[in-house]
Order: sequence, then structure tokens, then C-alpha cells
Amino acid sequence: MKKLLCYIIIIFSTLAITSEVILNFPKLRLLHYSFNTEKYFEEDHLIILNENKSSTSKGVGGMIIYDGILKKNKIKNKISVYPESMEDKILSDGRNIYCKVWYCKNLNYVILKEENNLYPYRFWNVWIGFIFYILAIPCVIFLIKNRRSENLFISDVKNIINNIKK
Repeated sequence: MKKLLCYIIIIFSTLAITSEVILNFPKLRLLHYSFNTEKYFEEDHLIILNENKSSTSKGVGGMIIYDGILKKNKIKNKISVYPESMEDKILSDGRNIYCKVWYCKNLNYVILKEENNLYPYRFWNVWIGFIFYILAIPCVIFLIKNRRSENLFISDVKNIINNIKK
């Protein structure tokens, strides 16, 4: 059972690392940026141009994707949120409907502004991936040690069988 769990962790870690390499390490960079949010994230307003209900999400409310333009940076971007979290976050200035967001220029990443400060725990999904990366190391060590002990056991059994034959 331990072996199976180790193999599963190693497979998921390998797939996650491969994905990170292909996409230029966005989640690891996001994890790094989350420790110094004052430097890498800035407040902005996402002026909402379009609202789409996500067809891929399951659940009662599903997710809503808000397409829009960032007011300060003049960049098109989008944010995916649950409708319940947006009830009091949609604002209007008379001309535009917008929501307050945190924006990371280096990653072109937008996150809904729910508090005045942005804390690293907001990026829990990135932490889970990072934990898989770290867990892969002891799993590989366990499998290597286990394989060596199995090989020793097999060679001992072969020696015993050869001695019995003599």
C-alpha cells in the first residue's frame, strides 16, 4: 500500500513539474510572489465588459467568468469566481461596473480583492502542488531503499536454494 501511494505521489509530482516546465513555472513564481505581495501585486479595478457562466464547473451555482479591462494597466483580463463571493464586490461608478482586484504584472494574474492585504494563504492551490513536489523526494528514497532490500532478499533466497541443491 505504501508503494502504491508513493507511485501515485511520484506520478502526480512528475506531471505537475512537467506542466510547470512547459508553462514557464507560473505556479512556483506565484508562490514566490505571494511572500512579497507589496512588491509584486498592485490594486486595480477590473471594469466588467462581459459575464459568462462557466459550463465546465459542477455544483449548485457554478463559476462565473468576468471578462474586462484593468483600469490602471489597460489590459484585457478575466477572473473566475463563485457567484456568492461577488454579491457585495460588484461596484458601479455611474459609467462602469467593476470589481476591485489584485494584479500581478509579472504573471498577468488577477485575483479578487477580498481584504485590504493579500496573504500567502490565499494561494492554497499553489501550496498543494508545492507539497507534492516535496513529498516526491521521500517517496523516491523509500522506493529505492525498498527495491534494494527486495533485491537483497531475492539474492538471499537464491543463495539458500543453491545451497540446498548442493
